[in-house]
Amino acid sequence: MYKLILVDDETLLLESMASAFEWEKYGFSLAGTFLNAESAIAYMKENPVDVIISDIKMPGMNGVRFA
Repeated sequence: MYKLILVDDETLLLESMASAFEWEKYGFSLAGTFLNAESAIAYMKENPVDVIISDIKMPGMNGVRFA
């Protein structure tokens, strides 16, 4: 199973993406959701992930710089 994280600065959209899919059905384990790239990076330093779905336009570090 692939570990997946979601990163988006809009709380409602982040929660919607997290609950919109049966992630396990498609071989993914939703490991976390993050409101900014910095917190996602801090998490990934201790917890490797396989897939990141990220917003591009976010305050602070944008999604392109995050990638």
